[in-house]
Amino acid sequence: MGRLFWKIFLSFWLTLILVLLLSSWGTALYLQSLDNGTKETSRDKLIKSRINTISNAIEYGGIDALRKILKPRRRPPPGFFELTVTDAKGSILIHKQRRRIPQRPNISLVKVEKITNSIQGGEYKITAKIIKHTPLHPRLGLLLRPFERFPALALLWFAVAVLVSGSVCFYLAWYITHPIQQLQIATRQLASGDLSTRITKIMGRRRDEIADLGKDFDHMAVQLQNLLLSQKQLLSDISHELRSPLARLHVALGLTRQKMEPNAHTELDRIEHEVVRLDDLIGQVLTLSRLDSDNAYKKEDYVDIAVLLEEIVKDADFEAKSTQRSVVLTTQQTWTIQANAELLYRALENIIRNAIRYTPENTNVTVSLQAHKTQANIIQIIVRDHGAGIPEAQLSSIFEPFIRLSSSRNRKTGGYGLGLAIAQRAVHFHNGTITATNQTTGGLCVTVLLPVNA
Repeated sequence: MGRLFWKIFLSFWLTLILVLLLSSWGTALYLQSLDNGTKETSRDKLIKSRINTISNAIEYGGIDALRKILKPRRRPPPGFFELTVTDAKGSILIHKQRRRIPQRPNISLVKVEKITNSIQGGEYKITAKIIKHTPLHPRLGLLLRPFERFPALALLWFAVAVLVSGSVCFYLAWYITHPIQQLQIATRQLASGDLSTRITKIMGRRRDEIADLGKDFDHMAVQLQNLLLSQKQLLSDISHELRSPLARLHVALGLTRQKMEPNAHTELDRIEHEVVRLDDLIGQVLTLSRLDSDNAYKKEDYVDIAVLLEEIVKDADFEAKSTQRSVVLTTQQTWTIQANAELLYRALENIIRNAIRYTPENTNVTVSLQAHKTQANIIQIIVRDHGAGIPEAQLSSIFEPFIRLSSSRNRKTGGYGLGLAIAQRAVHFHNGTITATNQTTGGLCVTVLLPVNA
């Protein structure tokens, strides 16, 4: 879950909690204003009612009737603290204390007195002292008024409110950000070359702006796929069409040699050299085009990678010695790879020949084959030269077709800018990776990682 999810979730959740607190606070203020505007509160009504009950009991039944009423109960009337009944002389006839008063700053006593006459003609004075609770926080007390009998319910109510609001906000945040994350994944897949990526099915039955964005993404992906396919098809068709006139040109050169005089052979040799180069270029373009298409090559061979490298290095070293360069191979052991032998041979050969081209004279190109240090069933082939290297900003572009770097590539060194592009696609075809880095001691280091059979 990304940063957008938590921003949406926390903003929704905090907003709900804030609205809940403000609405509760406003309700408390409203209830407080009602209490302040009422002359006789419910507590005062309750006290007056109970005093009247005691007075009526004395008036119509006497002290004996009151004593019967005031017999101990399992649950004493709430609010009573102390009741005293005295006669006209001040003698205490009845004294009842229901509970002890808690020593708290918000608790006080309210004293209520009433004089009444009994049916026998005596005068009595009723004195009641009632516990009065004064909330330390009046508004908070009003908020907790519904939970006076069960204070623990307030905590349960708050926990339920937080849980429900959190769940709702979590779902809303997920509902908004999940398709965005899916769209991000699809964008990365498209950028990595998977032009068949589509997002509409993942959106499901959504009918909102995000779903419309997914449809626009699919439309863009279709257009890109069609454009690249048509470009590759055009390149392939042109290359195939050029092969026929080149073949006829070779034949015409042969016939011309037979008819021309010996002093004209120099020009013909030059023409033949350029034709060969053009034929080689078209062959590489066709190879690149086939690698970009599906099912053009098959992995039908089991290749001993050490033997394959020895063969490539042997031929490359033989050619490099003519330019005062050499190629050295070091291997730890041998591994077997399920591959297309011709394609893998061409990929590794292109990498090594590229290193020979840019390493200075009287230096060597080192090729090493070894197991990966951390990944099982992965081998790495490292090719190092001692050239000038490549600017860091341009390292990722050397595997693109027809790329020439002015600081290191020019017509004198040869090449068409297709060798490393073919190598990269061939390595990817074998489920491997290829990277290039500059060495601290100078030169370029190309690393190929390939999976091997267990």
